[in-house]
Amino acid sequence: MSKIGAKIKKDRKKQIILTIIAARGGSRGIPNKNIRPIAGKPLLAYSILPALSLVKKGLLDRLILTTDSSKIAAIGRRYGVETPFLRPHRLATSKSQMRDVLLHALHWLEKEESYRPDYFILLQPTAPLREEEDITACLKEIKKSYTDAVIVVSETELASFFIKNGYLKKSFDTPNLKKNTNRQSMPKRYIPIGSTFLVRTKTFLKEKTVFPKKTRFVVCPNWRSVDINSPEDLAIAELLLKNKQKINKFIENFQ
Repeated sequence: MSKIGAKIKKDRKKQIILTIIAARGGSRGIPNKNIRPIAGKPLLAYSILPALSLVKKGLLDRLILTTDSSKIAAIGRRYGVETPFLRPHRLATSKSQMRDVLLHALHWLEKEESYRPDYFILLQPTAPLREEEDITACLKEIKKSYTDAVIVVSETELASFFIKNGYLKKSFDTPNLKKNTNRQSMPKRYIPIGSTFLVRTKTFLKEKTVFPKKTRFVVCPNWRSVDINSPEDLAIAELLLKNKQKINKFIENFQ
């Protein structure tokens, strides 16, 4: 048994929370996306730094990186993240399911290190405006509600549409909602932003999803909800990162 496994058996009263950053090497929209420089750091670093800070504070147990790329692994280690294995290439294609990536990481750790966390947190590098407070808000919510998962979402005012006979048609999925309802009368809607997923390991292994039946949420401000999938997203994120203090100050003092 590894030292890590022995340590866990010694203290089972503590909830073991593993943080996993998933960053594959290939990307169609933005080549080398996960390590591309943005506001002075590789994109990957914006996921590592807040999580590593919480590990040092004792709020998280471990932080690991799952990747198929030795280059990404090297940059991760430079910023202080564990890279205990390289992910198989079959789990690093554009068609790979995150579910399978997480299962591989959890099974590897249990087999090789006798390490099985009570919870895990998935952080995706495509959300560089994530803050420590987003992660700690998830930790507080899961402790308070005893739910199986907590994810970070942002509020949206986007209406739902579908195509019928080549024309755009409105779709309202809320019961008893009048078709002419204005924006102010619409119920609040939320979308996951791909930032932070905190999940009970036992539930994940049973349901095989980071959205189990009992999933709660915490809300991230819209301006920090950028999810990088295109060069335009990258440009917007860089502008926001460089002006983060100004934006926060403007919002706090807005009258």
